[in-house]
Amino acid sequence: MLFSNPHEKKYKESYKERNLYYKIFAGVIFNELIPENDLPLRFIECLSVKYGETCEAFKTNEKTHVIADLKGLKEDAQNGNLTVFFDYHVEQILKEKGLSCYECSLKGEIADIFIGGSNNFIAIEAKYLTDFGFGKDVEKNQKRILFAQENIGTSTGIQVLLISDKKHYNLKKKKNCKNSNYEALRNYLVNQANDIPFILIDWKDIENLIPDNISFGNAKKYLEKKLRG
Repeated sequence: MLFSNPHEKKYKESYKERNLYYKIFAGVIFNELIPENDLPLRFIECLSVKYGETCEAFKTNEKTHVIADLKGLKEDAQNGNLTVFFDYHVEQILKEKGLSCYECSLKGEIADIFIGGSNNFIAIEAKYLTDFGFGKDVEKNQKRILFAQENIGTSTGIQVLLISDKKHYNLKKKKNCKNSNYEALRNYLVNQANDIPFILIDWKDIENLIPDNISFGNAKKYLEKKLRG
């Protein structure tokens, strides 16, 4: 069904990137229909580790308020107090505030995967088959996250970029090239004035979260196959 295709020769897998993150994030990690599913908690714990690794990789300092925010999200995960949306757009916030979409220059998607907690939200840009573009997928998204932060109660945002480990390797390999996304990202993280926390995570980290057991085995095999391809 979701993670197997007995009619593979007849029905080819969707080539859209959202096909993958819908299946994994909705069908596995944040699936509240799975009994005793602790993957939301494990995912937030993974983000906490990756925040430290991101700061180390780009030579920036870890900030205590970000660690506290992630701790708060971890508590939300433990209490089943997270909300998850897909393809979340600025227009949604504008409608809730009774504003016209035409009044905002930041129209567009805040996150492929939006995770809201009591006091914080996570905006994930998910890339799998394609490379990310710094201007489109990082810089512009930060402005949308700032807009959301200013217009969703007291919530503060955390920006997450999810890419494949192959794309991550190629990103670092090209860091000294002209117009390198890696260098643009490094400068952004070192010099950003708005201080939106940023976390870089690999799909391999997501694969490692999923247990290889009777409940999750098919999903893990599916993801392993997609990442190998």
